[in-house]
Amino acid sequence: MNFSNGIRCLLAILTLSTLYVYADETDGRTRFQVEIEESDQKILDDFINRKRKIPLIDKANDLKFSGEIHAEWNYYGEKINGKNVRVFVFDEQETINNDVFQPGDTLAIGPNDFDIQCDLFVDWDTPRTWARMHLRFDNAAGVDDNGKNKRIDPQGYHGSGTCNKICLKEGYVGFEIFKRDQRRLTIELGRRGNIYKAFYSELEFGSRLDGIILKYASRFKDFADWYVQCAGFVVDERATQCAWIAEAGLGNIMDTGLDLKYSFVDWTKRGRNRYFVKHPLGFRFKVSQVSFIYNTSPKILCGEPLRVFGGFLYNHTPSGKTYVNAARKPGEYKPKLVKIGRDQNKGGFFGMQYRELHKEGDWTCRGLIAYCEAQCIPDNDVHTIGTGNFLNDSLTSDGRGNTNWQGYGLQIGYALTNQWVFEMLYDHSWSIDNRIAGTHGFTRYCIESTYCF
Repeated sequence: MNFSNGIRCLLAILTLSTLYVYADETDGRTRFQVEIEESDQKILDDFINRKRKIPLIDKANDLKFSGEIHAEWNYYGEKINGKNVRVFVFDEQETINNDVFQPGDTLAIGPNDFDIQCDLFVDWDTPRTWARMHLRFDNAAGVDDNGKNKRIDPQGYHGSGTCNKICLKEGYVGFEIFKRDQRRLTIELGRRGNIYKAFYSELEFGSRLDGIILKYASRFKDFADWYVQCAGFVVDERATQCAWIAEAGLGNIMDTGLDLKYSFVDWTKRGRNRYFVKHPLGFRFKVSQVSFIYNTSPKILCGEPLRVFGGFLYNHTPSGKTYVNAARKPGEYKPKLVKIGRDQNKGGFFGMQYRELHKEGDWTCRGLIAYCEAQCIPDNDVHTIGTGNFLNDSLTSDGRGNTNWQGYGLQIGYALTNQWVFEMLYDHSWSIDNRIAGTHGFTRYCIESTYCF
């Protein structure tokens, strides 16, 4: 890469960094501070306005719009120590979805969940740059609630419908720093979505990646494609906490269809978090994952693709302890230290997928088994099967959260038309170590309709 290309790359990164900061309006800042930050963009106004005035027809070759409409029904079953969570009597004060429940209150939420969801995608592709915006509108089905408190109007017009849930799932830009022969170096900046969209895992990486990704790819002649990539992302800006992740992989080794990958993610917070706790338990994780993906030859199974995949995870720095609530009086919280040992730090997954969906009449089936010990990955980084965790418990406060489970999942999909797909899913999990916070079981049935346009 020559000097002029380096300068252009640096200017692009600085420009994208400015836009990223401008777009991030989080809490903790006064309106005055926001106005000052917005005024900093004046230097870009002429550039931005010129781009806005370009007719859409002139952008058509680079700009693409697409979307998905989902209608979903889930049936949940979840038990803690044999007690049905969906008909739950509180023995202490709890807050769930902004509702405060007092000791003795009953939460009869029922096992059914109906959901309406729409995703809008805007993609921009040029020879050396690309960008994506993904907006999700996700609302519960039902009529509007009259808004009256359950103690004031228990017999009133109450419904489950919502009409206000909008989320920026993805918003990032990419730039090709250089490409020469089979070597390529790229950078992406912004909200990349869930970590698993950029780094491979069937068990971890459910967290959001707001940050920067660098990727270098090339090929070993007559052996395999290879790449290395790394990312830094924000965890908690209030506590100046970030994390980083790296991954290396070999693709289609010796033209056999076998891919091998290794990743390492460091979540460690060495200073104090937003509540002034030093080296908090929730981030004592440095996780290695070794995984493989094997795509069999279509000649083996009547011309249909079969994918076999698996992985093993290991946390190098488990805390070996957690807390449970030992309060005897309802409405109180008394943390009790529980030693769970440093051997609760492993996880793994294995699965198979037969066939793929491309056009009308196609079908696919997928199976997965997984194992996730209590200190294998961070509590909120699980991205498959899970525990349900309807009460939003935390491993570091209740001894029960989204880890410490083993289970399996099954999925079947069918393309009714070239745009319309139906899926059926079944997930089931149960606790690994019942000594931490008792037994836990979770079951999920799901039927989903997805229309793509």
